[in-house]
Amino acid sequence: MGACASSPSAKTTAASVNKGGGGGGAPASESFRRPSSIMVMDMLGRINEYKQPIPARNVLSENPHFYLCNSETVHIGTCMPRVPDEEELLPGRIYFLVPLSHSDSPLSLPLLCDLAVKAGSALPNPNNNSYNDRTECPMYAVASGNTFQWIWNNIHEGQLDRASELDKVTYMNNMFGQYPLFSLASLATFLVLTHAATAPENPPPPLTASAREFLEAHNQARAEVGVEALSWSEKLGNVSSLMVRYQRNKKGCEFANLTASRYGGNQLWAGVTEVAPRVVVEEWVKEKKFYVRENNTCVGKHECGVYTQVVWRNSTEVGCAQAVCVKEQASLTICFYDPPGNVIGEIPY
Repeated sequence: MGACASSPSAKTTAASVNKGGGGGGAPASESFRRPSSIMVMDMLGRINEYKQPIPARNVLSENPHFYLCNSETVHIGTCMPRVPDEEELLPGRIYFLVPLSHSDSPLSLPLLCDLAVKAGSALPNPNNNSYNDRTECPMYAVASGNTFQWIWNNIHEGQLDRASELDKVTYMNNMFGQYPLFSLASLATFLVLTHAATAPENPPPPLTASAREFLEAHNQARAEVGVEALSWSEKLGNVSSLMVRYQRNKKGCEFANLTASRYGGNQLWAGVTEVAPRVVVEEWVKEKKFYVRENNTCVGKHECGVYTQVVWRNSTEVGCAQAVCVKEQASLTICFYDPPGNVIGEIPY
């Protein structure tokens, strides 16, 4: 995904939309009503609701690493425009709380799909009396009809053989331009159907309890600074396991030499036989107080590299393992990250 300032328009596959809107979905007025309140949703799907107009700056003061975007101004292939700090948020709208790290990135269809699913819980419910102002939406039938059928057909014909390739599709009639809330609802429904049809036959094994704890602890620290969540990598988990077992068997749980690794790496030695995964990550995150983002340095003689690796925005995968040295009454934990962080000349977020 290129930066908005320098990236030329991507070559895309165009899908025509029949303005007649045949073949799909009931009009939005039969299913949805515009909300009477203001809804602010972050990238994890968490929602804050405001009953009265509120300046954007009031919301941002509690979220300094984010900016606000009006859901009715988002378009695939362009940056998500920022709501001015002095502008009042209006009832009947959904606003996205977007990490500052996204400000120069064009909006892709997969990201919009992700937001659509999460926004589903925030969209108006016709059975809830708190929503009113019944609104007609003729575009809803178009969004849920011919366009989605075009994508569906191309997926099954092999022309769009991976869900990730959906971001190459552009809509000539821009179905998100005029009625984005209702289109989001329609897209969320379509996404569920497409996922069911294109899901791999052999899904990855479920995460172990320790893997889930490692992952959640990392992603909690990343969410605090507006960085996208990591995914768990079985490959990196296996590499970590091989390394800690070697250190256990040959080195008595001493620190490993990770300088030659192609991955980023953090490790923790402890004088106890077992350390909970969350505690391991929390020890690394303690270095946060020594990191100065303004000049990308650590305070004084302190180190903060293990923290910056935890929150490095370009790292997308993590895998961890722990080994216990019974004789030494110690343990060693190693996590590997891909792509590696702490790149000279770059900032973590």
